[in-house]
Amino acid sequence: MELSISPHARARMEQRGVTEQEIVETLSNPDLTRPGNKPDRTIYERNIGKIVCVVTVDQTNPLVIVSAWKKN
Repeated sequence: MELSISPHARARMEQRGVTEQEIVETLSNPDLTRPGNKPDRTIYERNIGKIVCVVTVDQTNPLVIVSAWKKN
């Protein structure tokens, strides 16, 4: 899977302890997908001990990641 991780997403990943591997796992096999807060965004969620959330820009190649975080 080819990804383009935005500078904002990289900063949030570092801040929130999200790894690139966790992003790939989440996008490859999400437990849930839902619309993001903008029309061209999708949020993917996967429980891998904690719930990892990844926000993408729809229909981009490579897939653009704009944010990521973990929640309980």
